[in-house]
Amino acid sequence: MADQTEDLTSEYLNGFKSWSDYEYFRRLVEHRTEFESIPVRSHYSNVGHVEFWFRDKRSNRVWRLVEPDAPFRGLWAVVPANELQ
Repeated sequence: MADQTEDLTSEYLNGFKSWSDYEYFRRLVEHRTEFESIPVRSHYSNVGHVEFWFRDKRSNRVWRLVEPDAPFRGLWAVVPANELQ
């Protein structure tokens, strides 16, 4: 059986198509029971992007969701282990 988190990731690897696409995805993740919101420990960028972190309770992986700010299309990616310290 495929990992549902990976299914979520594949569609958004290259960012979001629009602000509404990002908003839809953010609400989806926030309402999925396998995710819990955790504090951001290190930011993706020091440019001021709004960022959220979510821990997948099943795999214990931590994902970052960074909101888009044109021309940056936003980001949904696993947080590297060195940033979790």
